[in-house]
This record gives sequence, C-alpha cells and structure tokens, in this order.
Amino acid sequence: MSAFQTPPTPFALTLGDINSAAFQRLKKHWEQELENARRENDADLDEAKTARLRGRIAELKRNLALEHPVQRLDLPPGMQA
Repeated sequence: MSAFQTPPTPFALTLGDINSAAFQRLKKHWEQELENARRENDADLDEAKTARLRGRIAELKRNLALEHPVQRLDLPPGMQA
C-alpha cells in the first residue's frame, strides 16, 4: 500500500494511560453512567428520548472500549501491530 492508501492509525491508549489513576476514575464514572443510562432506557420513553439515550449508551461503551487494544481489520494477517 502506498502512503495515500494507508488508513490513519486508530487512536489507542498506552498501558501507562490505562493504568493511570485518572483513567481508572474515568472508567468507574463511565461504568456508573452506563448503568444509569441503561436503567433509564428500560423506562417508557418517547422515541426521541430513547434515540438520544441509545446514542449516549453507545458513546459510553466507546469510551470504555479505549481500555482494550485496537485490532486493525484492514491489514492482512501477520501484519497486525
């Protein structure tokens, strides 16, 4: 692949970032927010509120996923970092 065809490197945290006190505090906060959002989503909400809440849940899950290494699906086997 030429430089023009190579996709950008995805954002990833280092092991030091993940193990930092700040990230651990954020993770705990996001987990609590996710639990609250899921509980709220179980209530009888109108369509717009449900859609907004589902977006918030997706955002929280995305934040929590920062803890896990990113696997590049666009690279052939054996070329993963």
